[in-house]
Amino acid sequence: MPIVEVRRGDCIASIAADHGVDDWRTLWDHPDNAELRARRRSPHLLLLGDRVTVPEQGRARLAVSAGQSHRFVARVPSVRLRLTLQDRRGRPLASRRFELRVAGGIRTGTTDGSGRLDEPVPATARRADLRVFLDGDRVLTMPLAIGYLDPDDSESGVRQRLRNLGYLRGRAPEEDGFEGALREFQRDNGLEPTGEADAPTLDCLRGIHKA
Repeated sequence: MPIVEVRRGDCIASIAADHGVDDWRTLWDHPDNAELRARRRSPHLLLLGDRVTVPEQGRARLAVSAGQSHRFVARVPSVRLRLTLQDRRGRPLASRRFELRVAGGIRTGTTDGSGRLDEPVPATARRADLRVFLDGDRVLTMPLAIGYLDPDDSESGVRQRLRNLGYLRGRAPEEDGFEGALREFQRDNGLEPTGEADAPTLDCLRGIHKA
């Protein structure tokens, strides 16, 4: 059975789709991936360099005739893209019309009362663009990197979550300021401002970020 090394943007669902596996649980629950399951809290949060065993898939044999045109339909698995949108003061962007451009298509909808949107996207999608329509003519545009969120117990994953919550806004990923951002997050949430990603801080970050 081939072993796939995780690249940036990969998750179990995208790896399954890339290798023709209809149900990502076939990979996640495979006995050869038990060690991976033990290390990763979620199949949707993998780290660069993780290794995934992919069971061999049978190949379908299709009958065709020479000199004729044939049409085949392939099912592309989907996953749910779930986001909670807030303004800079932490207030939900509730009941806002949005437009999601992904995989060559456009999905439209309205956030719920908590600023959440929940849309199906192809499991192979890595990028999307979200437009949220605010008051007047203002439009909030956000590029989305689907599948690029690292596990929450890695430093890169903690940095990503702090950035998503506005604590590293305006800083490049490689710039210093991680400890200061952690202390600010800890103070805002009634934790001891140690500047370290300790267990209480990680639990709080998971609860607020929701992923």
